[in-house]
Amino acid sequence: MDLGNLKNLDVKDLLEKLKGMDLMSNKKLLIKFGIGFVSILIFLIIYYFFVSPTVKFQNEQISIMNENKNKIEEFKTNIVTLKKTIKKLEPEFKKK
Repeated sequence: MDLGNLKNLDVKDLLEKLKGMDLMSNKKLLIKFGIGFVSILIFLIIYYFFVSPTVKFQNEQISIMNENKNKIEEFKTNIVTLKKTIKKLEPEFKKK
C-alpha cells in the first residue's frame, strides 16, 4: 500500500473496503472481538469498584504515616535540645 494513497482516502472508501472484506459476516471474528470487549469492560468494573477504593485508602494511610514519621523526627530533635537545656540549667538549680 502506498502512503500517498492514504492521504486521498475518504471515509466512504474506507467503509466500502471494510464491507468488501466481509469482516461483519465472519462470526468467529465478531465473537472474539465481543469477548475481548466484554472482558475489558468487566476488568474496568472490577477495578473501579473493588481495587480503586482500597488503593485510595492505602494512599491515605501512607500519607498519614509520612506525617507521623515527620512529627517523630521533630520530637526527637526537640528531646535532644530539651536535654541540652536541662543540662545547662541543672547547675543553677543546684546552686540555689
